[in-house]
Amino acid sequence: AAAAGGRAVRGAATAGRAEREGVAELKAKLVLPALARLHELPLREIGACLTALSPAAHGGVGPDLLDAAGRAEVRDAVRAAFAPSGGDGGAGRHWVDFRDDHWAGELRSLDTAEVLELACGLGEVGRDNARWALDSLLSELEQRLRPTRASRPSVELSHLLLLRLCRVMDLWQGHVVEEVLTHLLSSPEGVSPLPTPYFVAVLKALCSFLVPKEVPLRLVAAFLDRVDRGERTVTPEQWVEILAAIRPLDEPPWWERATPRIIQQLVPHVGGLSPDALAALCGSHAARAQQLEVAQSTELGTSALEQLPGAVTQAVKHVVEAGKWDFEQVVRIFDDLGRLGWYREAATATVLAQCMQTSLLEPHAPLLVPLARACAALRVHHAPLLHKMVLWHCWCHTYLRPRPLPTEQVDELLEFAGHLLELSFQSLELQGILAEQLRNPNASPRQVLALLAALARFSHFPPEFKEACAKVCAESNSSDLASLSPADLVNAFNIHLCAVFDGPAALK
Repeated sequence: AAAAGGRAVRGAATAGRAEREGVAELKAKLVLPALARLHELPLREIGACLTALSPAAHGGVGPDLLDAAGRAEVRDAVRAAFAPSGGDGGAGRHWVDFRDDHWAGELRSLDTAEVLELACGLGEVGRDNARWALDSLLSELEQRLRPTRASRPSVELSHLLLLRLCRVMDLWQGHVVEEVLTHLLSSPEGVSPLPTPYFVAVLKALCSFLVPKEVPLRLVAAFLDRVDRGERTVTPEQWVEILAAIRPLDEPPWWERATPRIIQQLVPHVGGLSPDALAALCGSHAARAQQLEVAQSTELGTSALEQLPGAVTQAVKHVVEAGKWDFEQVVRIFDDLGRLGWYREAATATVLAQCMQTSLLEPHAPLLVPLARACAALRVHHAPLLHKMVLWHCWCHTYLRPRPLPTEQVDELLEFAGHLLELSFQSLELQGILAEQLRNPNASPRQVLALLAALARFSHFPPEFKEACAKVCAESNSSDLASLSPADLVNAFNIHLCAVFDGPAALK
């Protein structure tokens, strides 16, 4: 069995390598030459090329042939092919002549679906790369699709074309295509023929724009009804994508229409999710942690919402133990669990062990604040880890950070110190850095106030403390006091309270 398993793994690795090599050969022998001669092709073939190279729908619709560098090459080819007057090179002059003499005639030879595909292709690469051509296409579509007194013109949309129309939704603002999409998406039956991967991709595209929230919620509710009737098959990863798309929109009083029903479908399969899907699930929930907490508090019995924290933390434990996440991903997931308040002893111990085993390097510097925030949120006072984090933060401050610290890095320092204060962790090295910032010319009065409050709560009153305190008081006026936030007022009171009880006699 072990030998067979090893052969299967080697076979899968060989197949993956062969696929990558095949894709690289396809790009070298077909895609790149076609892009180089894009300006020589008729409009119909240009539209077909851009359709073939459009971003694939995630979830099994098809592989994405191009990476970020390949997408940049497509943009450059389109910009050169549709260069306006005064453009660079022969391609620009060719298209100026073609536009004047042949553009309108060739455009009318395309059917409406082909014009839509070409407009989507230009919209996907960026409207500024072919603005005049895109404006002409929009004008042509306005003439073709604008309803007459007799009837509304009909156009047959393929699954991929509908998805592409939704992905460039901002292109159709105030256009007749927007009316067509509104008419189509207003009824869940309009998208019922879509296969599940396409439905998920369309939903994600809709939720990324400022469409009325009732539209995607209605589509998801109808989709869930079809799943309940056994008319749809959905993978766990697709449930995660649906949940991530709908979470920002699914608020009371519509909350119960989607999220709990999706979680009910997902909970039995959380343990089998891929590491990326599990990370996406945690991230989508953490983004709406407060709403989820309120909703869970109203649930009775062993509901799916109540089972979700245990299922997720157990899956996180297994993934971290298997080493399928790097240190940055582990910290992000730990931060998500902290924002959700999902503490489980086994998962937390596994994450802390991974953090202790990892040697902190320069790229890890931005992870210290999320890691400290997670420890504070979950009330995890792991002294060796906190000491390790403080030492690394001090090293970064000494050798990597500019002097004096910019304003945004002062905020980062204050947040890091605030989380350690929540955990009652004392560090003379960190207190020295805080005291140093009292004389930072880049620190705003509000930041100086926060620095004084942090030092007072640490019961650390260096010589700079009294000087900075007097300076803030002298420079403050009534308008400054009126602009203080509740947190600033609490900071000011902490300075007074801690100095009275713990400060030296000269300061009192």
